[in-house]
Amino acid sequence: MPGIAGKLNRAKVGLTSGGTFYNVAGLKSSSIELDGAVLDDSEFGVDWQQKLQGLKNFKISMSGSYRADDTNGQVSIRSAFINDTELWAQVLPDGTNGFKGKVIVTKFGVEPSVDGITSVSIELEGTGAITIVSA
Repeated sequence: MPGIAGKLNRAKVGLTSGGTFYNVAGLKSSSIELDGAVLDDSEFGVDWQQKLQGLKNFKISMSGSYRADDTNGQVSIRSAFINDTELWAQVLPDGTNGFKGKVIVTKFGVEPSVDGITSVSIELEGTGAITIVSA
């Protein structure tokens, strides 16, 4: 099976799980990281560590060009951060299939540059279970 071109990647946000999801404009990079706590369940008399999967989590990172006019994408993310409103996100590495979950915004940074494009840096963290998105 061939790899997936990075240019196909899409990050989308929506206000509800079942509602419309909109592309976040201006992005040059978006990623999702799934992780989980590892719990040591070892006992006396056992020669090898025994481990269990603990609580799971996911984090989404995005960066690119700041778009103040992206009302359904970047502005929705900024608004969710400022107003503590519900936000859902999708990361679709091939443009169609990927992951979806409820998130909180943990970072929304804007960095103007005198000799370049104003950049944006966004971080979202999961607040519940993640689900698979497939076409």
